[in-house]
Amino acid sequence: MTTTAERVMRGLKQFQRDTVLHIAHQFYGEVAATADGRTGRFLVADETGLGKSVVARGVIAHAIDALRAERPDKPINVVYICSNQDLARQNIRRLNVSDDRLAEINTRLTMLATEGRALTRGRQTGAGELNLVSFTPGTSFSNGGMRQGKGNERALIALLLERLLQPSPDDWTRILRLLRGWIDNVGRFRDRHVANLRADLEEHGIDPQIEESFGRIADETGALGRFTALVSRIDLAQSQELPDDIWHAVQDSIAELRHALAKAGVETLRPDLIILDEFQRFRHLLDSTQDSEAAELAQHLFQRGDARVLLLSATPYKPFTRGDEEGDHYKDFLSVVRFLAGGAPGAELPVRNALEEYRRALTRDGDVASAAKAVRDRLLPFMTRAERPEVVEGESLVQERPLAVKSPTSDDLLGWVGLRKLADAVDSPLELDRWKSVPYFANYMDGYKLGQDVTERLEQDAASIEQLLAQTQSLPCDVQEPGASVDAGNAKLRAFIEATVGQGWWRAIWVPPSMPYLEPGANYAPLHEHGMTKQVVFSSWSAVPTSVAALVSREAMRMRVTRKGGAAADNESTLHGLEYKMAATGAPQSMSALTLFWPHPGIADLGDPVRAARRQGSRVSSDALLQAIRQSLPVEDAGEAWHAFFGAPGALPSELKNTKMALLTLGDGRPKWKSALQQHMTEAIAMARKSGAAAKSSHRWLPDLAAFSPGNSAYRALRTIAGPHVSNSELWGAAFVLAQGLRTLFNRGETVVLLNTLDEAAGLEDRPYWQKVLSYSADGNLQAVLDEYLFQLHKDRGGHELDGAALMTVAEQASEVLGLQRVNYRGRGVDAERTPIDIGARWALRYGDANVRSTSDSGEQRQANVRAAFNSPFAPFVLTSTSAGQEGIDFHWWSHAVVHWNLPSSPIDFEQREGRVNRFAGHAIRKNVAEQHWADVLSCDEVSPWEAAFGAAVEASRGKGDFAPWWMYPGSSRIHRVLTNFPLSIDESRYAQLKRDLVLYRLTLGQPRQEDMLELLAARGVTGHEVPSIDLSAPRNWLGSRAGEDVHEQP
Repeated sequence: MTTTAERVMRGLKQFQRDTVLHIAHQFYGEVAATADGRTGRFLVADETGLGKSVVARGVIAHAIDALRAERPDKPINVVYICSNQDLARQNIRRLNVSDDRLAEINTRLTMLATEGRALTRGRQTGAGELNLVSFTPGTSFSNGGMRQGKGNERALIALLLERLLQPSPDDWTRILRLLRGWIDNVGRFRDRHVANLRADLEEHGIDPQIEESFGRIADETGALGRFTALVSRIDLAQSQELPDDIWHAVQDSIAELRHALAKAGVETLRPDLIILDEFQRFRHLLDSTQDSEAAELAQHLFQRGDARVLLLSATPYKPFTRGDEEGDHYKDFLSVVRFLAGGAPGAELPVRNALEEYRRALTRDGDVASAAKAVRDRLLPFMTRAERPEVVEGESLVQERPLAVKSPTSDDLLGWVGLRKLADAVDSPLELDRWKSVPYFANYMDGYKLGQDVTERLEQDAASIEQLLAQTQSLPCDVQEPGASVDAGNAKLRAFIEATVGQGWWRAIWVPPSMPYLEPGANYAPLHEHGMTKQVVFSSWSAVPTSVAALVSREAMRMRVTRKGGAAADNESTLHGLEYKMAATGAPQSMSALTLFWPHPGIADLGDPVRAARRQGSRVSSDALLQAIRQSLPVEDAGEAWHAFFGAPGALPSELKNTKMALLTLGDGRPKWKSALQQHMTEAIAMARKSGAAAKSSHRWLPDLAAFSPGNSAYRALRTIAGPHVSNSELWGAAFVLAQGLRTLFNRGETVVLLNTLDEAAGLEDRPYWQKVLSYSADGNLQAVLDEYLFQLHKDRGGHELDGAALMTVAEQASEVLGLQRVNYRGRGVDAERTPIDIGARWALRYGDANVRSTSDSGEQRQANVRAAFNSPFAPFVLTSTSAGQEGIDFHWWSHAVVHWNLPSSPIDFEQREGRVNRFAGHAIRKNVAEQHWADVLSCDEVSPWEAAFGAAVEASRGKGDFAPWWMYPGSSRIHRVLTNFPLSIDESRYAQLKRDLVLYRLTLGQPRQEDMLELLAARGVTGHEVPSIDLSAPRNWLGSRAGEDVHEQP
């Protein structure tokens, strides 16, 4: 019987398997069982983008097998702690090595008691049950923030106190009055929060162990007594507002009860394995000397039973510090080593001594190789680090792409002078680099001291401050008019817009496919030739993401809405191109919209562009494909396209006999479909049931519908990832759901405007919108786009065989991305009122909101939606962010370009930023694989072109190392390091210095005064390639050979 570890290890690459086996040996092998065995703590410090979460998945699998053998009657508890909810959502599914989604518990520590179903299930059924519990420090271990927490936390405390105290009705009202927090009144708190939570818990209840622990802890610490004393002081005859003399005491009491609830959760968990992902964001939790409730909770968790602790981070300590910077690499590194070595004082000394000897060898011509090996031997019991090579077949993985940034214009310089005068007048600091970086800073200075000072002075001296504001470079009055031409207001932004929107990217509603099956059309051929890839913009200034996203989106929209004559197109909000129209009689009026988005199995194969390309042995033109289809259709004209479409045999799987059955196929949990759609479906099914065994008529647009309709494209794409046991009706239902998402895309006002603009620019006669959709889908290779996207979604789920339910989940995931809402980014006018200026954006978006706390669930969910959309071929095409907090987040699916709006402060920051896109099977890798193996795709009959391409790439990569083809592969695409330096500026010399440091900084691992050491090594002519660096790669384990890999499985 295959063990969990054997099954999971097949999805890992050789270097990852080596790391997992090494950790398993330290955690569960013979060395861990000896009297002087290991500490049960380990750090995986692999370079960013190499799949540390996949290594963690392998460790979980080994933990399950080891613990099943040791104690077969108990569940296995894994706790996953990461820096934010978006990272948790991204990774928790990857870590779940079971097939049971109930194993995943993503919650707050204080809300763990509401997961009684999963926790009790594990205790009752015992072995084989995995509980994978995810927390974030900001929501579970935080000392800061509001003492009263969130409403659902206080509601849970209320229910626990109700069971614990058995209060009278009046005392119950008093308890609710104390716990309502900032909610308007007791009734709202009772009816919305407490009642809703009570209903949610009706079936499975509060976890009994956490309930018991909470009562005991609250009693032992005195928290319960202090709260009940406050209850007795509430006078129900008085206002619901808390008396001033007890207000702070109530807040402190709520905080105490929340802490007791969190501690009860920790006591109950008894984790077997704790995974701390990107833990450098909350390293204070590792310090046992920290005197805080948060550190106490974390240490209590680490020390429960025999828990192993696995740390994941490419930068577990500040990897490089200059003499004038805050933080200390040397102290950070030794602190981490001390924790890994057990935490005892002096535990890090053997490693420190070995590092000192390595430094002496480097700087005094000693035996560097022996000293480096000594450091490796000391560190390997506690940590490993894998690093990819810097070159592939003699070429660098990273390609510099300087933007053509021009010198500032006279208006820019006058704007700086005005901004400087304004700052001086309000006595506020203003750095030159801020003006160089932030377009229209006067409009986007909220959150900065200058913005705050200006607001305060406007209240005192509005006339003079408004006059100074008017002298700054500011957004024009017509900026909210879609067709108005607005200058970028910044030299960097002008160059960036020219390199993206200015290259025709405004024509795109998806990124060109890496492997087109058809010859790209007039709109997409230049984008394909240009190598379009989404752009990730990083800046050190928090105003840059908002201003850049707003202004780039605005310019892309302006290009779309401006017709040939220069006038703005119709208001996008009034355009509806694909409605399910009904006649006055209540019958369907026109069925062209349904025809576009209806999967038609009977003619889908007839229009398959992959089959056409394979027959021809090369990419085909859309005209050639249509001509071939026409030869297989009747000559007689049906009059309307939808009559011919639904009259063609096979419009619906035979088991779906009516509209009700078709709707059931789409899933019970989906929102109720509109009655107009149901009427259209009923009419379509009636027409389909009347068709015979052969088509009786055709239509001039029927070949286009067969080949290019979004419905048929969705059907064929989902077929490439469907498992062998997916039924025809399940495949059809998933395709219909995905097609409805595509309808949302094509029905957006901005898309309608774009297609109308492109038609007019091409001199085409006015024609129905549904025909424009077909032409655009052919032009942009929609089939190839969907195939590539679903391939990525499938691999993100582990690449396992999909049944009907899983296939529907993938279709829903893709459809949700297509429904991403537009957001308004707010600037402020330069008038005395600072009038809000909202600019709608979707083409470019900000990731991370300066106005949303990291503990905000709604903010985190929005960021998850933005990330999911960016990791798709659809909008947004530009993602703007600060570097802070992005560790571990994937942006690489459709991007291999990082724009450094500002130079990072250290060489490692280049790797961290570019690591967001330099990851497993990223956009550059897929482009290169498609470039090299298109011929292999054409010469086989594999249903998935991407499975065929990567299968060929794996075969071609044998003997080329662990990282090919998934992280590096020869071809014309590289990771783009886009630089935005001003000509002749200090940035040029700073970048040159950073590049020199980048070569040498790895030699300074664990060393004090790193900047001095780099200068010394440079003065001695050391290049970084001539001397041995410290190799922390895991020992090679040949028990699992490369041939044992599942070559396609890895998130």
